[in-house]
Amino acid sequence: TIQSGVVVVGRALVELPLGDCRVTALVRGGKRLIELPPELKVAVGDTLVLGGTLDQVNDAEASLLKR
Repeated sequence: TIQSGVVVVGRALVELPLGDCRVTALVRGGKRLIELPPELKVAVGDTLVLGGTLDQVNDAEASLLKR
């Protein structure tokens, strides 16, 4: 879950530092969104569902949660 102060808040999905990982869904306000426009901006409280190998997901999480 994205917390206040992380660098990706307000950035579009297409701009996220995901490496070879991908966002397969986003949970916002208790609703799971699976059709994600690339210009959708990440907000505090969003949960990003990532797809990829374990290493790819771990690397993407580390990048996404930087403050």
